[in-house]
Amino acid sequence: MSLRGTVQKVTHTSQATYDRRRAGYRARPRLGAVVLALGVLLALIAVLVVAIAGRSGGSVEDARAAADSALERVEELTARVESLATDLGAATAALDEAEKSDRSLAAQLDNTSARLDKAIERLRKRAGAAGAAVESAAADSSSALAGVDAAARSLNVLQERYDYHLRRYHGGG
Repeated sequence: MSLRGTVQKVTHTSQATYDRRRAGYRARPRLGAVVLALGVLLALIAVLVVAIAGRSGGSVEDARAAADSALERVEELTARVESLATDLGAATAALDEAEKSDRSLAAQLDNTSARLDKAIERLRKRAGAAGAAVESAAADSSSALAGVDAAARSLNVLQERYDYHLRRYHGGG
């Protein structure tokens, strides 16, 4: 199993999530379109308020006051939308930086995983070669031990014969 597979298994991360590259972050609202739509909507509301006030028998000044109030709200909402757009821009920049960092980390992890996989494969090959060398050395040492054992027996036999001849022919013992 590769290091990538191990990381995915340990972190319970799916392949799709592991390989995600900016998925779903491309569709960002346009600030101008939002402000324009909000302005048109509030202007329409102001016109409707004036029209309703005019039909209901209210004074024109009441309608103008309602329209002015609506326009003030439009300005307040426009300022709020701009503030939110600024916050969205900052959040988008932070998200882009996080995505960049995520891609960099994923690339580093892939690179490290590949290097570790190669190192493990080399280690396995070297361990196999070392195992064969150990088996060969064990066979050689076993053969050498058998030769040493045979030489020791032969030397023992020669020593016994030498001692025998010393005792028998030279009176020693």
